Amino acid sequence: MSKLSFRLKKIKNLISSESNIVWDLCCDHGQLGKSLLQNKQKVYFVDIVPHIIDELKQSIVSSNCEFQAKDATKIIIENRIDESIIMAGVGGWTCIKILDSLINNYTQLKSEFILAPQKNLQTVKDYLLKNDFTLISEDIIQDKKNYYNILKVRRKAYAYNISVPYWSVYAL
Repeated sequence: MSKLSFRLKKIKNLISSESNIVWDLCCDHGQLGKSLLQNKQKVYFVDIVPHIIDELKQSIVSSNCEFQAKDATKIIIENRIDESIIMAGVGGWTCIKILDSLINNYTQLKSEFILAPQKNLQTVKDYLLKNDFTLISEDIIQDKKNYYNILKVRRKAYAYNISVPYWSVYAL
């Protein structure tokens, strides 16, 4: 198995220990999802590029995962409190498009989200604030020569045991 980058290790560590289901959206090489299979979590690998999903199917032997070659805006999640949805390595507008689809399909969206947009971070933060999300944590990390922001959020109605002050403080 490939060694995880510092960024992916950080994302992995942000996944709640209570999470039994993890969606690796726009999964690309699937390294993060593969590493989660060791934790006995159910992992959904989703990417719009069919050959990426085909390669993952051939390289992963586990009954605890599913593969979906589709646009992430078309996924059907389980919408459980113990479900984590990860979007890393994609643009901010892609994150917003996927979040918008999920909000429209699940009015009581329970899942936690870990977002690491490559661009348009402030636009993503503004969107989250306007759509009733609470910031659980925000990290800025350096991996090699690049800096990354990683946000962990959940809809306010399902944000339990959070010791971080209301997130609008961070939006400015």
